[in-house]
Amino acid sequence: MSTNATTTTEHDRQNKTDPSVTQRLPSQAIAGDSGVNASLQSIEGLLKLANSNDLTEHPSVCIELIDSMAKSLLSLQELVHERDVQLAELTQASETIACAQADAIVHSAEIIGELERTKQSLCDARELAEEAAQDTKRLADTVFERTNDAVLVFENEKCVACNDNTVNLLECERDSIIGGWPEAFRQATCADGNSNEQQLRLAYRNVDDKTAKRIEVQLQTRSGNRFWSELTFSSFCMKGGGHVLIVVRDITSRKLFEAELCGHRDFLDKIINAVPD
Repeated sequence: MSTNATTTTEHDRQNKTDPSVTQRLPSQAIAGDSGVNASLQSIEGLLKLANSNDLTEHPSVCIELIDSMAKSLLSLQELVHERDVQLAELTQASETIACAQADAIVHSAEIIGELERTKQSLCDARELAEEAAQDTKRLADTVFERTNDAVLVFENEKCVACNDNTVNLLECERDSIIGGWPEAFRQATCADGNSNEQQLRLAYRNVDDKTAKRIEVQLQTRSGNRFWSELTFSSFCMKGGGHVLIVVRDITSRKLFEAELCGHRDFLDKIINAVPD
């Protein structure tokens, strides 16, 4: 009887968990939590038991700890596998993004290069256009100022510009011409002395860009001198609006020569008519 009691007591002692040993076990390992920390704590608890020589005295605790470690290691393996899959996916996504970024950088560099070439082409074209405009302006200024005739530019029957020859021909100040219908045109007359202003205004209003209109009238300078002139009307566009160019040429010498020719012709006609048949 005593032997059986002793055996039962020893068996109970071996299978009963010592509270001091249980306190030394990590709570996460005992509870069987998954994860890296649980596995590490289980290993750490097993090492402590091994160092304290309690494994032989408490086999149930060792079995429990090993079971907890097995579960933790299994969870750790699953976690590592999951992380490997995620890492592979992230690596592939990163490589895809890197390739896309590289392609974008190359494409951006090509676009920037093309934009730079286009910008340079536009700059060159602009310089050429500016040079052509300057050449045209110089040519126009040369023709406008160095021609032997008086040149006037009109808009809405108002003079907006004239050259120096106009001032010299009409013997007046430039300010008296600019901004209105010149006084010399108001006093224009035809050969019989009647006013010819309305004919000038009519020619101005009917001018087109196809053909020029010419009218011969007598104009009067500010000092009162009258002279024969030929007015040529032509239209053109400038700054988006319609303008009329009037060129005034002094034809007094030609008129005198024509009158002299008419006198000689009349004289010859009289001689011919005086000769008997």
